[in-house]
Amino acid sequence: MEGPSASSVANPSWFRALLGMVLAALIFFQIHSIVDESQTWDEAIHLAAGYSYLKTGRYEINTEHPPLPKLLAALPLWVWGPDAKTSSKYFAERDQVMFGADFLYNNTTPHETLLLAGRSVTMLLTLVLVAGLAEWTRRRFGPVTALVAAAVVAFDPNIIAHGRYVTSDLAATLLFFAVCATWIDFLGRPGVVRALLTAMLLGIAVNVKFSLVILLPLMALLWGAHAVAKRRLEFVRCGGGLVFAFAWAALTVQGVYGAGARETARTGEDLAAMTNPWCRQIGGVVSRIHPYVFGLCEVIEHDQVGHQTYLLGQLSEEGWRHYFPVAFAVKTPAGTLLLVALAVVLAAAGRGRVGFRAAGLALGAAVYFAVSMTSHLNLGLRHILPVYPLLAVASAAVLCRSGRWGVAAGAVAVTLVAAEAVAIHPFHLSFFNRLAGGPEAGTRYLLDSNIDWGQDLKRLSRYIAANRLDPVGILYFGTASFHHNGIRAQVLNPPESSETEAVAQFDSVVAASVTPLFGVYVGEEKYRWLRQREPVGRIGYSIWLYDFRKTATGTAEPGRLRTP
Repeated sequence: MEGPSASSVANPSWFRALLGMVLAALIFFQIHSIVDESQTWDEAIHLAAGYSYLKTGRYEINTEHPPLPKLLAALPLWVWGPDAKTSSKYFAERDQVMFGADFLYNNTTPHETLLLAGRSVTMLLTLVLVAGLAEWTRRRFGPVTALVAAAVVAFDPNIIAHGRYVTSDLAATLLFFAVCATWIDFLGRPGVVRALLTAMLLGIAVNVKFSLVILLPLMALLWGAHAVAKRRLEFVRCGGGLVFAFAWAALTVQGVYGAGARETARTGEDLAAMTNPWCRQIGGVVSRIHPYVFGLCEVIEHDQVGHQTYLLGQLSEEGWRHYFPVAFAVKTPAGTLLLVALAVVLAAAGRGRVGFRAAGLALGAAVYFAVSMTSHLNLGLRHILPVYPLLAVASAAVLCRSGRWGVAAGAVAVTLVAAEAVAIHPFHLSFFNRLAGGPEAGTRYLLDSNIDWGQDLKRLSRYIAANRLDPVGILYFGTASFHHNGIRAQVLNPPESSETEAVAQFDSVVAASVTPLFGVYVGEEKYRWLRQREPVGRIGYSIWLYDFRKTATGTAEPGRLRTP
């Protein structure tokens, strides 16, 4: 059958049909994947916190993240009316990990129902991101550019993965793109409607993730860059729009927190106890701290104190400047890397010029990426997820405006990204591109939410049942319940000892999550004896299997396990 011609693809009817296929593929990838996935590390915390906000109006749990994504994720839970668990000791103690586990697993509604309901909100936001990006791009750059950009985003395994979890990463990605796009539109044609739309979106954005506060200086930077590019300074109209957007954002923060802000305000002593000098200074002069300000200070404090992370076989408490460049290089699909690389070459050569819109998007992505490199919180590619839609649109615009070969190159890029999405399915979270060796080589580069976020416990449970391995020794990185996933486990926590002494403790298969296996959060030496052995199988790419079952002679006989 002959495919559509270039002119046919440019027709809006073809655009809608092809975009519909892209969205349908995205829905399939997400729904088919979550069936076998257990909760990831943060999901129970976010879901329980959001539901507690809805029921009480109090922001006691997980204050280091703004409430809006958690509120949205918790909205569908009203249908079942689960117990909010706000009378538990974990709520009173603000123990968010135990509070989340208690809410999800000890409730009147099955945990899988609650989790799926919360995840459905994030999946809907992912569809909004791709569809909204496609429509905005079609109107500014044409349908071909829109299809290339939308497909590159929709088929990106990182978007597919984080676009189905109860966290704020996908919502932040959506809002960062939306604010940048509408602000760039406003700069091109200032008007009341565009100013109001930008202000509303900015107000939502700063209530989604504290990292999106970067939008405030970024909008000012784009305003200045536009004035220089156009050789005109519209200080009254564009500057007025900027001030209006900032003021609206501040009002939106108060509107989202509402009356609960007064009840859950912290004291100045809470900030005075922090190590960051700015936070301490605020705590020294202000007696009552708005929960938004307190949450922002928590993030600043966390960044200053640091967080243990892993990169290229090394552990660090402070992180690395090159963490996100490495993560981008090894976890970005090869097709996306090709698209961006060709666009950079063409732009440098002065070809494929598309004006300030594409340049503004590229600048927004560059600023976000550069600021992220200064962070000590190197916890995963998800922290730079907002750059991907901007890069996709800007790169596709440059490429598709450079002639037929550029359109063909865009099609090749989409094909490569789609092929990688199919190849990694349903293990999208653990994606690494083939240039880096694929997901099999992932532990050489990164750990934590880049490959292992606790998502494979349900798959492990099914494998244990199929192979009649119960009980097993387990070293698990995650917060999902063993009991509710049908696992009877001996938790692997041997002393730091020789391999012989450690092996003697077990007469079972041992399942080890790769994050603690390689020393993150537990010490590099603790499980060296285990990772020096050859695993006999893997569950997804996040759990490695070792066979320590004893023979009649009392010695371990590895390799008798049927691999997944």
